[in-house]
Amino acid sequence: MELIAQFGPRDIVDFAVSGFFAVDHKRKEIWHIFRGTVSLTDGISDVRLETLPFNAWGPNHPNCTNCEAHAGFLQAYNLAYARFEKNMTDAFEKYPDYSLKVTGHSMGGAASFIHGINMKTRGYDPYVVASGQPLVGNQALADYNDQLFFGDNPDFLRQDKDRRYWRLTHLRDLVPQIPFWSPFHQPGGEIYIDYALADPPLDALKVCDGQDNPNCNYSSNMVNSALTGTALWAHFQYFVVFTLCGVNFWSTHIHS
Repeated sequence: MELIAQFGPRDIVDFAVSGFFAVDHKRKEIWHIFRGTVSLTDGISDVRLETLPFNAWGPNHPNCTNCEAHAGFLQAYNLAYARFEKNMTDAFEKYPDYSLKVTGHSMGGAASFIHGINMKTRGYDPYVVASGQPLVGNQALADYNDQLFFGDNPDFLRQDKDRRYWRLTHLRDLVPQIPFWSPFHQPGGEIYIDYALADPPLDALKVCDGQDNPNCNYSSNMVNSALTGTALWAHFQYFVVFTLCGVNFWSTHIHS
């Protein structure tokens, strides 16, 4: 694996999301990886709950009519994107036959969602895996993502090699239900891990139909999970345990 670039906030008042790009030459894959909340500025972005208009980037799809997104997540992504765009396009030009993988956890899952739409509307074919993704936008944005990744008549139960969006949720993880008020909605594409710990068995994975499915992550009771203290623990356990490595007030700025 070759590290291409890393990016993040440059100081304590910079709100860019953190992450890195890497290239797997053996598999011919370009990886865009976004980190979850670990810093003060990340936390501030999380709680900026107002919405902003969301406009698609590229000319390959119609604009996202009436779409709105979580202001904190959208700003954090846009700040980072302005810094890593050149590194990204350089990698695409250098490795035109490599596939694109996009992933992130928590706030990084939100960034992965936004980045997936960005890449899709620019004509790329990203494979997006978002773990513990909070709610990012309104109903129009959720529908737009579904149309981009699943077509005009979405089949969220498909599991073939051409599926490109996987939204992972976990038993008792409440982050995918936050913010829990209007106008926020989750898109389809949920894969629910109905297992308390990391490294779940295959039969604990549930492919969920529709948006905000009440039989998947939304079956987790918010009050009960919060009172019993299981919500935070559940948020950091998916296929692996996500740790708080690299906790800092700010991350190093982008470099090649």
